[in-house]
Amino acid sequence: MKIEEQLDRFKKMTVEGRRAAALDTGERTVAALARSDPALARVLKEKNEIESWLSVVGGGGRYGEYNAMSNNQLVALAIALAQKLGCKGISELSKSDGPLYQVLRERSLTNHIGRHFCWPCRAETAPKKRPIRQHISRRDQYRALTDAELAKLLEDEDYGSISVIQRSDIQLYHEVASRPAVRRIFVDKGGRRPPVKWANLSMDQWIEIASQFNCYSDFNLGYVAAVANARKLGVLDELRKQMESSGKWEALRGMDGLTYDSRAEMIVFNLLHVSGFRYERHPLLPWADSRRAREADGRLLDSTFFIEVWAVSEAGYRQRSEVLPKWYSGYLRKRERKIKQYRRRELPLVQIEAEIYRMESLYPFVAHVVEQFRSIGVAIKVDKSIRYDVSSRPLGEDWAVSDFLAYAEKNDLVRLSDFQSPQHRDLYNLLGKKGLRKKVEDELNRTHKRAVRSCESNRIPWQKLRQICRKLGITTKSQYIEAHKARRLPDGAPASIRQTYGINFTMFFHERERGEFLPFEEARRIVRPMGLRSRAEFERAVKSDPRLANIRRNPNNRKSGGYPDFTTWPDFLGKDVGC
Repeated sequence: MKIEEQLDRFKKMTVEGRRAAALDTGERTVAALARSDPALARVLKEKNEIESWLSVVGGGGRYGEYNAMSNNQLVALAIALAQKLGCKGISELSKSDGPLYQVLRERSLTNHIGRHFCWPCRAETAPKKRPIRQHISRRDQYRALTDAELAKLLEDEDYGSISVIQRSDIQLYHEVASRPAVRRIFVDKGGRRPPVKWANLSMDQWIEIASQFNCYSDFNLGYVAAVANARKLGVLDELRKQMESSGKWEALRGMDGLTYDSRAEMIVFNLLHVSGFRYERHPLLPWADSRRAREADGRLLDSTFFIEVWAVSEAGYRQRSEVLPKWYSGYLRKRERKIKQYRRRELPLVQIEAEIYRMESLYPFVAHVVEQFRSIGVAIKVDKSIRYDVSSRPLGEDWAVSDFLAYAEKNDLVRLSDFQSPQHRDLYNLLGKKGLRKKVEDELNRTHKRAVRSCESNRIPWQKLRQICRKLGITTKSQYIEAHKARRLPDGAPASIRQTYGINFTMFFHERERGEFLPFEEARRIVRPMGLRSRAEFERAVKSDPRLANIRRNPNNRKSGGYPDFTTWPDFLGKDVGC
């Protein structure tokens, strides 16, 4: 194996993987490891993992001894050694004691030794470099062109629109954007689609625009502005549904019931589905560009491997002789940037080349997919009697409520909202189309012992609910919330009184707004016949007796929360009573 391939293999490993590889060599010093496996030693040094490996093996030789010293001790030792050997430069010191020189370099201490002996620095001893030939940037080359020459360049390159120029050559885009005359020539020659008032388009007009393309994937790549505005206006899902249901667009649906944007991607996940592997579609990646979070094509749930099905590759670009689409080169640049992000974060990745399916046939592509997964220890079983490239019927098309519940139990879906995850979203949309969302939600709530959600169809009138609460002894907001959580209330009782009925708990329990109380004379007239003999009896009764609902709880507090006309408790409760 070439040294470049070995370096690339070790760089792709995790920290634990490289450490395990170093331990497998059985070496205990850096010099011995460099002789045994120079590529691994080089990668460990670049990743600053030498010290962690040495701490595990408990060795290190002179390197370990020097690494345990402080900076002052190292400098003093190096000066003494250089004086003893009569070194004339740092290179002679490195030849006499390589581990010492390596630790000095890692800690940036070689300059201290050189200044002590007045040794010439590298800038003074290095050979003179050749004069650098002046490089003219593409932007400067474009600036040197006249407006007519720049417009002729755009015509010769056959750019379809300004956005295509931006994706293909950002330097050319900025130069064109700074020249109004060139933009006018470009538009006059048909280099741009006519402006569209997207908000005024009817669904028939949207369908007319989408009919120019064979599938959603072509529409997404060929008319970015239309897709972006359709998504912004909320018509993209309906447009896609109508185009696919009418047969104008081909809808690709895998054996798992989910839709796919390309046939190659569908084949990959059909193979995983038939082999019994669990996977997630379009998981979010731990980085984002300037506008939105990045997504992978898939991820194996039983491991940490992400899956990318690349539409085109650099090798395919070199092999093809026909005129390539305008987005081709831009896609290659995006692919390379995405792969660099995977490597930078050391995320394991399975890469599938969709060009093999398009340029060869199904079974060479299937063999490629099987080999890629086999390299990471995932064995995919291939049944040649199955056509993995044929679109399937929608999952759940003929299902009843019981079928959806069985699917939920098999896939650990305990709430209706769980159906909204990417791998089950098509079923969620199908539930809405069939009008079964409420029934499935209620059954899931009963199965998992949750209160059935209150809605207009099963909602209890608030007057009737108040009578139920009184029978259960519920007279306060906290008691109601506790009873609802404990499922003591019947189905149809909402969790929020204010949100459901538009009234607060004071109105719900006492039929009055907060702060509305009876005048003092009328309150005393209601209290006296009740036969309350003390203040304590009144304070207990006012919390539960509905006859006292509109009477202040602290009538004796004249300054705050009471009646200014209040005199004494005997007067308020009735004459000749104790307090």
